[in-house]
Amino acid sequence: MSTQFAESLETGAAPASPVQEESAGGAMEAADSVEKAGGANRLERIRELAYASYEARGCVDGYALDDWLRAEAIVMQETADTAQPAVAA
Repeated sequence: MSTQFAESLETGAAPASPVQEESAGGAMEAADSVEKAGGANRLERIRELAYASYEARGCVDGYALDDWLRAEAIVMQETADTAQPAVAA
């Protein structure tokens, strides 16, 4: 596991690599909007899923934004699924 990547997940800071900084910058902006909209629990869930994607790929750096956006979509879908009212039969 990359120490820089793990630290960036814990602190919310962008990784040190210029390539990662560029891709992670969008992820951090997304994190800010998610945190304002749904709270820290959703943000934490997104972080966990994004990190799980990173680990599943063998801890290969350079896909932070892809991992974040995929995780965000999953959490948004989970939220939408639980927010929909039951249909009366």
